[in-house]
Amino acid sequence: MTIPIAPIYPWQTNVFDGFIKSCKSLKSHHAIMLTGLSNIGKIKLAYHMAKSVLCKNTQGNNACQKCDSCLQFDNNSHPDFHQITPPTYKQKTVGIEQIRQTNKQIINKSFYGGYQIFLISIQSITTEAANAFLKSLEEPSDKTIIILICDNKHKILPTIISRCLLFNIKTPNKNDLINYYSSQYESIFAHNFNRPALIEKAIGNKNYNNIRHNFFKNFFLFINDNISLEYICKITTDENLEPIMMEFVHSIIMDILLTITGIESAKITNQDFISDITKNHRKYNKLKIIQLLKYINYIRSISQDSLNTDTLHREIFARIILAFNETFA
Repeated sequence: MTIPIAPIYPWQTNVFDGFIKSCKSLKSHHAIMLTGLSNIGKIKLAYHMAKSVLCKNTQGNNACQKCDSCLQFDNNSHPDFHQITPPTYKQKTVGIEQIRQTNKQIINKSFYGGYQIFLISIQSITTEAANAFLKSLEEPSDKTIIILICDNKHKILPTIISRCLLFNIKTPNKNDLINYYSSQYESIFAHNFNRPALIEKAIGNKNYNNIRHNFFKNFFLFINDNISLEYICKITTDENLEPIMMEFVHSIIMDILLTITGIESAKITNQDFISDITKNHRKYNKLKIIQLLKYINYIRSISQDSLNTDTLHREIFARIILAFNETFA
């Protein structure tokens, strides 16, 4: 299981920034509660909080997405992040035995020596378990943060609420949603500007933003020699990225070429990855990037139905790594 980490909702950034700032100053409250209506992104916000606190190389308040800690978090294998959930799908509650085990973990120090974070949907635990959890809320070990998720704080024991710093998560208004989803669709249009069938497919794909974000992240890891050709090819197969992958690749390479030629950064399509796009642009060979872009455009122009997908992916990424490893002397 991997942890989805789609971009944070813009109306939640104040809560996120305030939390990260308090952690950096070592003045964070040891227990916080994110409360608000269901399905407004509280768990996603909690993931962002946890990942950024655990990141070894934050960019401003945001996780770098590249360090060992970030990669472990994405793979749900970070030893200092603990999400407490019901043990099975059919069992809807967290019982006292699970909380007793959690209490034992909370008093221990973190694996890496920094923060350790526990994430719990507090409404999922039984009353007996909630009472057993009170002591941990009062006396956790140093650098322990407990994040509780709650849809209705009036259903939570007052003794738990009194031990937490409450964040009431805003319900977005109509303008918030229009502005946000307009910007999301703008990205889809930018990648598929002349392919209406792909636009419809992307809009209908609930995981589009996650797929795009993960592909872009792995693309930059690949061209910087942090993951192998075999791994990037496996990802494109597992994520079922055809044919949208070619549009992603074209968009990234076009942005890099624009950066090489000195175009102002405001005209870059993929603004959320601008630091990766501009990071090493001076060392890239402009002619090689242009040749690569011509090849990508050729592949985009032909029907790929008759081509072997695995062979095509390997050919594309082999050409990409050759182009980006060709630097000026």
